[in-house]
Amino acid sequence: MRIDSRNYIPEASQFHLIAGAAEKLDIPLLVQAADTSGKVRLYADYRNDAACCTRMEAPLVPGNVFIEAPESEHSRIAALLQLEERDVSDWVYTLLEDLEVYETVEEFSKRFFSALFIDPTAAVLYMQEAEEYCLLPVTAGLERVRPDTCSHEVIGQLHDAAAQQTAVTIPTGDSESRGYPVSVRGAAAGMILAGNEAGCRLHEKDMTRMIRLFSPVLVKLHKTEMLKKDKSKKDLLLRFSRTFHSSNETSDILESFLSAVDSFYPSAGAEIHLAGEWSSISNHRISQLSFYNPTDIVVEAYQQAEYKRDASTLYIPLKGRQGVYGICTLQTKGETYAPYDDSFLQLLADSCGDSLENAHLYQQTKRHAEDMTAINDFTKLLNKKRSTAVMTNVLAASIQESTGVDQVVCMLKDVRYHHASVLPDRWNEASMEPYRRLMQRDLLEKGEHIFLGTMGKEALFQTAAGIPMVQDNTIIGGVLLLSSKKMALSFEAFKVLQSMTQHAALAVTNAVLQEELRYLLETDALTSLYTRDYMENKVRTSIDQHRGGSLLLFDLDNFKSVNDTYGHQTGDKVLADSAAVLLQAADRFGGTACRWGGEEMALYLPEHGKRTALEAAEWIRVRVPETTEPSVTLSCGISLWKEDETIKLERLFAEADQRLYRAKRNGRNQTAAPDEQEVETEGTGSA
Repeated sequence: MRIDSRNYIPEASQFHLIAGAAEKLDIPLLVQAADTSGKVRLYADYRNDAACCTRMEAPLVPGNVFIEAPESEHSRIAALLQLEERDVSDWVYTLLEDLEVYETVEEFSKRFFSALFIDPTAAVLYMQEAEEYCLLPVTAGLERVRPDTCSHEVIGQLHDAAAQQTAVTIPTGDSESRGYPVSVRGAAAGMILAGNEAGCRLHEKDMTRMIRLFSPVLVKLHKTEMLKKDKSKKDLLLRFSRTFHSSNETSDILESFLSAVDSFYPSAGAEIHLAGEWSSISNHRISQLSFYNPTDIVVEAYQQAEYKRDASTLYIPLKGRQGVYGICTLQTKGETYAPYDDSFLQLLADSCGDSLENAHLYQQTKRHAEDMTAINDFTKLLNKKRSTAVMTNVLAASIQESTGVDQVVCMLKDVRYHHASVLPDRWNEASMEPYRRLMQRDLLEKGEHIFLGTMGKEALFQTAAGIPMVQDNTIIGGVLLLSSKKMALSFEAFKVLQSMTQHAALAVTNAVLQEELRYLLETDALTSLYTRDYMENKVRTSIDQHRGGSLLLFDLDNFKSVNDTYGHQTGDKVLADSAAVLLQAADRFGGTACRWGGEEMALYLPEHGKRTALEAAEWIRVRVPETTEPSVTLSCGISLWKEDETIKLERLFAEADQRLYRAKRNGRNQTAAPDEQEVETEGTGSA
């Protein structure tokens, strides 16, 4: 069956419509068409359900379409082709009704471009965004170069071409491409841009006419697609807004945001750069924002809280009401972003930023509540303690438990309280010298805070954080935290430690004041010996708890003559020097020394009997004359007790006093102990 297409449908270009109809009508046929030179350019074979296009060697009559089909189908084909020119548009729509329903412009354009161009990938469809007055690529293709489709010059050319129903030349880099307007009722709605390598199958007039006929379909599909996308975006925003606001976990919010972006822009490679400290985030696409390069566009977008873009990347700030919490970056290669995409992305990012802010505030409030509880418990624990040594140990243990650092060093500045310092076992080794210097120079001397996250490769500890203990503008000590891990301490934790340290400083100061007050109440100001009241309580406790003990009562010989001869100032010095010997004896023999009254002094030795008492008395009697100036002697009386006898404090003191005066009567500078005939307590311990 040979049909001259000019008798039915003007222009041999309708070959493609015939071929498409044949495919959809499931008619096994062979279709050939010749161009104006008589050379067969198009060929479609549907006889074996396998379509193909190729060049033919044999020329045909120009403008003819040759169809080979079963005779039973001739009438159907003839009826399909017997249309006048004015009915071409109706015929096109009739054909489209038989074609499958395309859901996207991309799907339809692939089929449409294959009919228009030898190389469909060298052409791309642009559709105009009315609000933004620019053209955006809807289909892939023409990757070699793309024009500035947002320029007013290109837009103007497009509108002129649509009005005149002609093609237009568009500059694309070093070459030029042909632009065919997609128009509806003479108004431009888009453009098909074809590079030189596309290879048009039709005359330009046929191309323009064919595209104009299909323009309503392209526009309708594009609008439908945009409506679907808008609905999808709204649904996505609603869905993820619910997710955002239903979670107080930062990681969940960020994962949801990345999932939302990926669902619309799968090739964008979305990444998030967070500012500040965020924990429990292990996604490799989420990282810390670095401020080392202030000219970096990521830093600029963060500092200016503005949406930015460069040749390859979009930078979207994650903004809340109180600040910017990070930047989301999207790669532009492989993705096309419309102006309305900018607003959608920013809206999505703002929603994420608000959720991050809410989560941050919730976590911050929760953390502050926990911190306040911990500080309150810590303060209560400190207030139960009365010793500075116990307080410093409680402070060090509490800090180590809350932070997990390797070592906590707590040192009090006053040398009188160095015994209360908490020091590591290796504190005096050479490897600890840098940290000893931090403690002594920066904390105890300068009162500076220390927050070092890296100490160098050779350092024993990488993290060092120090907080001075200050009370009433006076440095009383310092706390130093050491960890082998880099950046082991967050700034939030550091602030909590500051509060704990200040509470500890107040508690230690109170403890020191209490100890000093107790010292004043319990010790004699002149001799630094304990008072008689303190001694009485000490002996009374010993009688209840120990198996025996001895009381040594001393009196300086002829002390009144020292005062009369040398004056009371010298007498006070002699008394203080003598007391110093008793304090040494108390340390040596494990006892308690006190000032009994006037020039009388006493030494109590728990768990020691007569032998140790005599040894201690002789040790003191020999050294007092050597220590005092002028030299003085002293006499001593000893009383003893043991657990199998009933003893009263008054009797113990009275016996020691009686023996002291016996030593005085016997010539002074001697010791009077219980006689052999008396009940003797031979100590249960020895010095």
